[in-house]
Amino acid sequence: FYKKRDEIDGKRLPDYVREAGELGHILEDGNATLFKQKTGREVLRQQKLLRSTKYPWLGCTLDYIQLARRETVTNWHDGSNEFPLELKITSVEGKWDDVHGPCPEWVIQVHAQCIVTDRPWGSVSALFGSPTFHHRHEDVQVDEELAVMIGEETEHCWHLIETNTPPTWGD
Repeated sequence: FYKKRDEIDGKRLPDYVREAGELGHILEDGNATLFKQKTGREVLRQQKLLRSTKYPWLGCTLDYIQLARRETVTNWHDGSNEFPLELKITSVEGKWDDVHGPCPEWVIQVHAQCIVTDRPWGSVSALFGSPTFHHRHEDVQVDEELAVMIGEETEHCWHLIETNTPPTWGD
């Protein structure tokens, strides 16, 4: 709620938080280039606001799309070869676990992008600045149970935004 209103606890975001977001956008092209080199998939900058037909309150802005070929993915989807590519820049190593992969919030974000674009999978690509500068990527398959939960929870969140109702604990 507060993030969508550009606030934290009812206050404007500090400049250093805004700057971190700007740096993330600046470094996206390098992240996408590394993803392309490691996967062999073409990437195209997207930056278009898209809206779900199934959940009209759910939208996303894709950082990039990837043009996948059958030989570059393990779980091919007949139809369009365009799939979401979410790019992340962070200094928090805990955002990626060697066993479980990307953190839950990144997986949920890719799921939301897949719901909006009606795709069975997408990818997350991350640049890490700590402890040493490095890159990781992973394909994320849509889990239908999680997709339904995202639809339900985002509907509730959108209602709070539309009615200018701050969330209470547990919302």
